[in-house]
Amino acid sequence: MAIIDSVVIGTGRKKVGEVTLSTIKGRTIARKYQSHVSNPNTKAQQKQRNKLYNALLVYHAIKNILSYAFPKKGKYESNYNASVSANIGLMPIVRVADAREVVATVGTGVIMSNGSLGKTIATAANDNVVIDFTAAVQNLVAGDILMVIINDYGTGKTLTETIELSDAQITAGSVEIEFSQTTGYVGGAYIAKANGKDCSQSELFYF
Repeated sequence: MAIIDSVVIGTGRKKVGEVTLSTIKGRTIARKYQSHVSNPNTKAQQKQRNKLYNALLVYHAIKNILSYAFPKKGKYESNYNASVSANIGLMPIVRVADAREVVATVGTGVIMSNGSLGKTIATAANDNVVIDFTAAVQNLVAGDILMVIINDYGTGKTLTETIELSDAQITAGSVEIEFSQTTGYVGGAYIAKANGKDCSQSELFYF
């Protein structure tokens, strides 16, 4: 693979001789054309494809709040790639129905965000979800952002919230969010600095 910066080629695409061109995030990428691709579909390949499928379930469940979740990702790396890369190693080798089943199968460790501010933990309390960020309090100031998403697979309802933290909330070290439960849900929450340069560490939760 080669990355081309040329006023002659510009934003190249498709095939030129034995080279294929594509434009990704403003960069022209050149790859050798593969005329014959072997795809024996071995058991190992099937397991890897199933793991990728399950990692995609996780990504689609939380993608709407991943803007600041991977501050260490590469300049041209997408949130999709960062999320899949962070989680594919943990994924079940058999395809499951949804992200809720992924988390129920794997247990802890499915990554929502991987910053360095400290850990964010979500727990259920009656019909509410409590987001505890006491481990990150020393790194926070008013105006930093709490990002929350909760998917209820019983009703199909999704709650997405972006909350600018106040001094009082930071002092308390937690925020309680009303969310009526049915048969189970999966979601995540993390805190991002207002400038988007860092965030807390967090995992997906399932109840």
